[in-house]
Amino acid sequence: MKYKGNVYSYFNLSGILFCIFIAWASYYNYKNLQITGLLAFFVFCVLKCAMLAKFKKDILEKDTPLLFKVSNHVFGIAFIIMDIFIFYVNR
Repeated sequence: MKYKGNVYSYFNLSGILFCIFIAWASYYNYKNLQITGLLAFFVFCVLKCAMLAKFKKDILEKDTPLLFKVSNHVFGIAFIIMDIFIFYVNR
């Protein structure tokens, strides 16, 4: 399998969408969507770790450094916001 540049960064952006979806489901108290989103998010994180383990050298060589850093930081911020909505924000 050949790694193409910036795939990991765009994959991180899909993780950000998962976080937004789970935060939205939590805010409106949609428990089924929240559980489904968390399960999908768990699968996403496993795939992300597997991708990083298999393609670490290629990712660090071929991804645009700025896009890689921005996508990782925004993913972390989205994850924190998702946690805040799950545990602290109730409608």
